This record gives sequence, structure tokens and C-alpha cells, in this order.
Amino acid sequence: MSAWKQFTTKDVTITPFTADKGFNITGGELTGSDAGINIFAGRNIHYSSSLNFQSGFIYSSSANSIYNSAKQLYYTNYLSSSTGDYVATASLIPGVTRGDDRFVGSIHSPLFDNYLQSSLTQYRHWPTGSGDTITTISISAKLYGEKIIPSTFEFKY
Repeated sequence: MSAWKQFTTKDVTITPFTADKGFNITGGELTGSDAGINIFAGRNIHYSSSLNFQSGFIYSSSANSIYNSAKQLYYTNYLSSSTGDYVATASLIPGVTRGDDRFVGSIHSPLFDNYLQSSLTQYRHWPTGSGDTITTISISAKLYGEKIIPSTFEFKY
């Protein structure tokens, strides 16, 4: 048998809650499966190269996949300039008929939306040379809660 009580607006209190967590992880604790932190090495090489090794502590992925995933998600608009590539703004000049229409300016634009953290001018460098390497740190949301507060994360190597 169940009993139900209907709440009214005077019975409800809304309180803001911010979930910020703090951790200090050192040495071998970083690679433990319960830490939720994974470190990957990425490399700009062909996927069939013999140098395309598996990387990662908790789960792994190929070095080529790590490099290309990070490039696509965060750096595709920063390959030719550290402040980002300009968005193409081609203009249509209408003709007498549709066949006479023409575009002036570049009609190509970045293919991906890079996930920026703020509206400030971003300065980024992406290594594009053959064999260039990157390191990616993946941190589980169970460690940081809702967000990582700016200037609270420190990684010493």
C-alpha cells in the first residue's frame, strides 16, 4: 500500500548547488582504473604506418586516431594561423538568369565547429609536420563535477 502527498509551491525550496571537487593525484595513482584519467599520445602519421601504436592507460586508441580526433574537434580552424582562419564570406552577384549568377570571394569555410572556451581571441598552435606528436589528457566528469574551474587545474610532469 502506498501513500502519496501532493506538494504545493510553498513546500518546495530551490537552492543553488555547485559541485566542485578537489583531488591531488600523484605518481602511480594517475594510471589507476578508478582515477578516471587517461593519457594518450597522438602522432601525425598514416593509419597503416608501423609507427601507429596503441596509446592509453585505461582504454587505448591508435596514435593516428588520437591526433586526428583532437585536430578535428579543437584545431581545424587554426591550421594556417594561430588566431584562427577567417570565415569565408562569398557574395552572390545576381545575373539576368540563374546561370549568370556568380560568387565573389571564397566560398569555402571551416568544416568543423571548434569548441572554444570563451569569446576571447584564441591563440593556438597545431603541429602539422609529418610525424609530429601531441599528448592528450582525458579527465572523467566524475572527478571534476560540473566543470573545471579556470586556473584550478595543474599538471606537473
